[in-house]
Amino acid sequence: MKNCVTVWNYPGDKIENAYRFHELGFDAVSWLGSDFANMTEAEDECLVEMLRKTGMLLTVHSRMPNPDKPELCEAFHREMRRAAAWQKKYGLIYSYTFDFWTAVETTVPYLDEALKTFRGLNVVVACEDIPLNAHQLEAFLPYITDEDKFGVLIDVGHMNI
Repeated sequence: MKNCVTVWNYPGDKIENAYRFHELGFDAVSWLGSDFANMTEAEDECLVEMLRKTGMLLTVHSRMPNPDKPELCEAFHREMRRAAAWQKKYGLIYSYTFDFWTAVETTVPYLDEALKTFRGLNVVVACEDIPLNAHQLEAFLPYITDEDKFGVLIDVGHMNI
């Protein structure tokens, strides 16, 4: 199990914070999807350098969009394109994780897009804090293939420990 920290929860520079957390024993770092999607080339280079120096794993965390909000859907598509291009260039994303905010039936098309986006790119696609019950699993299974890396992210930070 990896000890991951979400650097967007802390004030200051994310790269500097990642180095500090690495010194404290964290071996993975999480970037917010919207922040990651809007990084400059110089910021990309700093992130890549930090990941290579520390050996930390990178996860990017986002949310499946509400299909009733076109701006959120477009942001989701933009994030997926950006992350796939970044992964092809650097190969340093370990996982791309998602919060779910809508019913499973409206979430499945976006999960399918995420799985297809990262298929073959060695990225784990994980769903956060969902009760993966029989109904959800039944809805997801037709989209998950043997070549997908799929999992569930259990965010213990939500337990306020």
